[in-house]
Amino acid sequence: QYVTFLFNEVEEPVFELDGVYFENTIRRAYDDEIIEYLEKTNRSTYNLIEFVATDHEGYPLKEIFELKFGSFAAMRFPPTLHFGEVIDDFVLTPRALDLGMNKLKGVEKKGPKKYQLMSIKFDIPFLDVALLNDDNDSRRYLFGEDQSQLMCHQFLRDEFRLCFESVKLSVERNTPPESVQQQISALDEDHSSTFRYGPAIQGGELLLTIGHIVSTLRPLNIATPLLRIDDLDMKGFLYLAGISPSTPGVTKGKQVTS
Repeated sequence: QYVTFLFNEVEEPVFELDGVYFENTIRRAYDDEIIEYLEKTNRSTYNLIEFVATDHEGYPLKEIFELKFGSFAAMRFPPTLHFGEVIDDFVLTPRALDLGMNKLKGVEKKGPKKYQLMSIKFDIPFLDVALLNDDNDSRRYLFGEDQSQLMCHQFLRDEFRLCFESVKLSVERNTPPESVQQQISALDEDHSSTFRYGPAIQGGELLLTIGHIVSTLRPLNIATPLLRIDDLDMKGFLYLAGISPSTPGVTKGKQVTS
C-alpha cells in the first residue's frame, strides 16, 4: 500500500507514494485502429502480417500499458543527491538484466522485429515535487554553533516546489515507422543533411491533461504562488530517438560503464 525509494546516502525518501496499480494486457486491435494505421502508410497495398505484430491467425495485436498511482505521490530532491549515479543505475541495470537473461536462454534465432501497436496510459491524482536545500538557519537556531550537532542532523527546506493535480498522460503508438521518420525529419530545421533515426524510436501521439499546477519559490508559499495554471491540455507528438548507426557518416559509439 505504501512505497518509498531511497537513493545514495540520502536519509529521507526521494520518492514515495501511497499505492500503485499496474496492468499490461494484449488484445486484438479494433477495426478503427487498424484503419488509422493503414491510412498513415501512404501505400496502396500493405501486408500487415509482414510489418505488424499479429497473433497466430494473422490478426494485428495491440498492447495496453497502464500505470495508476494512489491518491498521493511525492518527489524530494536533496542537494546531496547525485543525479549522474541515479541515471547510470536506471540505464545500466536493465541492460545488465537483459544481457543476463539472453545468456540464460542461450543462442536463439530471432526474426525481423515487427511494429507493436501500443497504448500507454499514466494516471496521477496528485504529485508533489520539491527541490530541497540546506536550512542552516534552523540548525543554528536549535544547536547554536555546536559543530558536532550540526553534522549529525540534516535540515532541509523547500527552495522550489511544483504541485500537480489530476495528471493524465496517454501515448498512442499507431504510426508506421516510416511515417515516424518523416515526422521527425520534418521537425529538423537544418535541411543540409538527412539523418535516419532509430533503430528503436520510443513515443507516439501524446495527450496530456493536468487539472491544476502550482509552483512556489522560496520564500513564497501555496497562498502566494509563483505560478498557477488550471486545466492544461496538450496534444502533439513525443518521440525519443537517437541517430541510427546506418546513417552515412555516423561512427558507432563506444559503451561507457561507470
